[in-house]
Amino acid sequence: MYPESGYTGVAPGAHLVSLKVLDGDGSGDTSDVIAAIDWVIENRARYRLRIINLSLGHPVFESYREDPLCQAVQRAVDAGIIVVTAAGNFGKTEDGKAVIGGIVSPGNSPAALTVGASNTRGTAQRSDDVMATYSSRGPTAIDGLLKPEVVAPGNRIVAPAAAGAYLTRTYRERVVSGQDAGAYIEMSGTSMSTAVVSGSLALLLDARPSLTPAQAKAALQVTSSRVPGAGLIEAGAGEVNVVAAMALVSGNTLRALSSVIASEHVSASGISFGAAQVLGSNAGDILVWGNALTPLPSQVSSDILVWGNILVWGNASQAGDILVWGNSATLFANMSRDAWAANTSDGDILVWGNSGDGDILVWGNQSEPDGDILVWGNSDQGDILVWGNSVVNPD
Repeated sequence: MYPESGYTGVAPGAHLVSLKVLDGDGSGDTSDVIAAIDWVIENRARYRLRIINLSLGHPVFESYREDPLCQAVQRAVDAGIIVVTAAGNFGKTEDGKAVIGGIVSPGNSPAALTVGASNTRGTAQRSDDVMATYSSRGPTAIDGLLKPEVVAPGNRIVAPAAAGAYLTRTYRERVVSGQDAGAYIEMSGTSMSTAVVSGSLALLLDARPSLTPAQAKAALQVTSSRVPGAGLIEAGAGEVNVVAAMALVSGNTLRALSSVIASEHVSASGISFGAAQVLGSNAGDILVWGNALTPLPSQVSSDILVWGNILVWGNASQAGDILVWGNSATLFANMSRDAWAANTSDGDILVWGNSGDGDILVWGNQSEPDGDILVWGNSDQGDILVWGNSVVNPD
């Protein structure tokens, strides 16, 4: 970093090791990325490497189980390294229509912490933040996993530019400060938001070095804040809040629940998914979040998340937002209003939405003859996608 420029990174004291796997124009071979990941695994102790930032990706062509790049990510996470990946910039078509299932590989790996992009609109306040329209939405192609995990500022982010780089030479109007080795350039994309999350994780690991990848992921998720107008397949658990996450890993749960950013109170979303043995729990794949991290309560009330073979999140005593996900014979959601119910012997179903406003997602493998079903849209306004054996886009 160059302090004289007036710009400072999220974690300015972090130790960086740069493994260049792409050509000057931003293209490259997957095999080079895999080789770099394996190099990090082999040299993690020598250089004290804890985080891999992958601001790159390619379209999903196969299940993450068979994808060599996703397998490399899994090896890194198994070695105790947090792998942060970009969700991709395929959230809309050229004519502006929303796209579902645009997450790129290796962001489709359940082992990765996949990051989407938010737009801060140039202010420090959270109240006016929205999703960047280009940010890729889940579920993931082929496997149908819930992604991204979180989002972070990715629109018009200023960062150091390599001297003589393709971007610096091609987009001179985006250079906002300095020149040559001291140049700073303004860019947008989930690649930028991915780096923001990597810096955030560096701060968390500095505060609590013993965090595992799953614990770090859960800490960022449960302390993130909801993005207005965005559901789980768009914003994941929400927009990262480093102040709250630092408080959580340091044991200050009250500050983790409600922090202050730019004179505004910001509440934690309390959502986490896809994490195992989170935050030091000895109970296995389970996280309970309400007013604090507490043992499983006798009844579900207020905002709460339980994750294991089943995940339930929402304000169960009120009408409105709720998520049910898991492998269970009986799943329910929002029973007090426009009651949704799903009874299936095959499990694996997701129901999400604010039924009063119309936004709704239903995804899973139901006990229907044809199995896989995805329903998404704003039912009050007509924009909807229904997917099974065919795609229907009614006006």
